[in-house]
Amino acid sequence: LTAAIMSGFAFEILPSVILGLMLLVLYIVTNLAPAGTVLSGFTNPNVWAAAAAMLLVGCMDQTRVLKKACYGCMRKLGGSYRAIVISMSLVAIVLGAVIGGANLAAPMIVIAYALCVAMGLEPGSNEAALLMISSYVAANAPTSYFYSSLQAMGYSALQTVTPDAPVLTYGTYLYHNWPMIIFGFITIAICILCFPLHKKGKKDKTAKEQEKVATKQYLSDELNKAGKMGAKDYVMIVILVLVLIGLLTMDKTKLNIAWILMLGALICYLPFIRIGNPNALKAVKWSVFIFMGATMGIGAVFSAVGTSDFLAGFAEPLLTGASQNVCMFFVWLIATIANFFLTPLASINTLLPAIANITNGLGINSTPVFYMFMQGATNTCVLPYEIAMPMLMFSYGLCSLKQFVKAMGLITIANIVFLMVVMVPYWNFIGLL
Repeated sequence: LTAAIMSGFAFEILPSVILGLMLLVLYIVTNLAPAGTVLSGFTNPNVWAAAAAMLLVGCMDQTRVLKKACYGCMRKLGGSYRAIVISMSLVAIVLGAVIGGANLAAPMIVIAYALCVAMGLEPGSNEAALLMISSYVAANAPTSYFYSSLQAMGYSALQTVTPDAPVLTYGTYLYHNWPMIIFGFITIAICILCFPLHKKGKKDKTAKEQEKVATKQYLSDELNKAGKMGAKDYVMIVILVLVLIGLLTMDKTKLNIAWILMLGALICYLPFIRIGNPNALKAVKWSVFIFMGATMGIGAVFSAVGTSDFLAGFAEPLLTGASQNVCMFFVWLIATIANFFLTPLASINTLLPAIANITNGLGINSTPVFYMFMQGATNTCVLPYEIAMPMLMFSYGLCSLKQFVKAMGLITIANIVFLMVVMVPYWNFIGLL
């Protein structure tokens, strides 16, 4: 049933909202799982984060803040999309060190979406696809080398079968995985190569300079058209600053990003603020919300019917008798395949302990096994529904499925190549394997 629905989504046979509703109904009428389990995706905060982000951007679009911010930023950077993409990577490294890539992805995606809206980029254009996909890629990169709550949760799952595993700290995690910083920039380069912004053909120096001057003039004209900042604009800025503070202090407040974004959007509708209006509500794509909620419940249904045990049984003959390097490859491959059936959290909590139990019997250190599994579970994504944040990014409708698969498919291939060529030898060099 799941394969049929996802094939319909992949080949765009029916609207996504219809496919999402069909998935829910088929799970329930075939009695695969109780309705509460089937509908559990709608209790996932990431589903509400998508709607909240769209509503907040819709409110921002009712003020001058979006256009002033993005056109001003573009003018400072000389109107270069590539400069913005590279800047996002540098910002992600700085902020990812503090709040982790898992917490950084949604805000970065929202910023990229806001830039695309304000610049009037056409859905499916290379410019829009570059900004949107690279926003997720840049934000997700720090999860590979900065220890955060996601890795802590995964390591706790590992320790259920390996209680004597050494304590993993922020410093040791960075020491074990710092070469992945290089891979982060490789993924950005892949995005830039996948979405060329100009037609092929060489331009002379004068032509390039004229284009640069024309771009800056265009941005200056758009800034002038936006007009002067008013009271509502400054109120919107205050709301955005409060939202940013909320995002940066999530670990202390224990608030999920969904509720922080939603609070920011709802404040805009208060009677004495009146930024939000019916036009802002139109920015929320409820059809996407329904599809997200439906697909986020797949992991719960698969766990209910025993998919995790099936996958673990499938994994054992692959790992048993394999060499150390081949075994590490299969650990990554199993986690990657599991993404098609389980959410990353589901596979980490159910499959990772089973895999570690097998590799422990083969005498392989569980720590690099944990790293390989986490890479497959969180750094590989060929279709948007596999992981929540790529789904959030894709939900804005600014990149096509073909563009998504092209970039993320190449990144997935690059991921395993880098792991096998760089990381596995590095782990051997430092005595981890």
